Amino acid sequence: MDNGRPWYQEFFKHDYRTFWSVGPDDPERTCREVDGVRTLLDLQPGLQVLDLCCGQGRHCIELARRGMIVTGLDLSATLLAEARQTAAAAGAQVRWVESDMRQIPFEGEFDAVLCMFTAFGYLESDEEDQKVLEAAARALRPGGRLLLDLANHDATGRSSLRSGTREWREVGSGRYTLVEHTMCLYPRSWRMRVICLEGARATEHVLSIRAYTADEIAGMVTRAGLEDIRIYGSLAGGEPTLDTNRLVVAARRL
Repeated sequence: MDNGRPWYQEFFKHDYRTFWSVGPDDPERTCREVDGVRTLLDLQPGLQVLDLCCGQGRHCIELARRGMIVTGLDLSATLLAEARQTAAAAGAQVRWVESDMRQIPFEGEFDAVLCMFTAFGYLESDEEDQKVLEAAARALRPGGRLLLDLANHDATGRSSLRSGTREWREVGSGRYTLVEHTMCLYPRSWRMRVICLEGARATEHVLSIRAYTADEIAGMVTRAGLEDIRIYGSLAGGEPTLDTNRLVVAARRL
């Protein structure tokens, strides 16, 4: 879909929730991920947590169930509406905010800021991604912690999702997606062309996710004014390697 708007403003609506195979909607996986976040950041009940690009709110709701005071921020009104409904049904208290992640409307408020599930890297340049880190740092209290869960650039190009790989997915009765992967060197990114089919309806989206090495993301986090940077190979911890698909970055505001 090319109407001059960034892909992330158009994709996270009907097609994302209806067609995209969102495996992490599995409650057990969400619980494991929140377990990892709590351990890596030493999160305790009563702490203030901001989830950037919270989507349908799965991490927010689970954190709220465990006693955190949670704010979920996302640009998609569609996903936030779903998040509100799910939270209400679960009896979870979460504050929902519709905003761009470069424009976090809080300063010095949170004990932790999270950005999960490869949401860091959606923007158009390294400079725009840097703005996200700077906004997140401002939103943290002194001593507050940032956690980023993003793709590992060094592993992405070595994975089975090489350029030209195509995947047909049946995502429901009469609904299909075709996903074509491309690894781009400049700007360095992982691109996915997604065609969604439902009867006579067909839509196309081109997703572009910037990928960083451990050294690059550590430098960006440092420039945002954060310290005590630790990088793991997954939310379960462990060292990152050329074969770990994830980089999980934890850092502290000065």
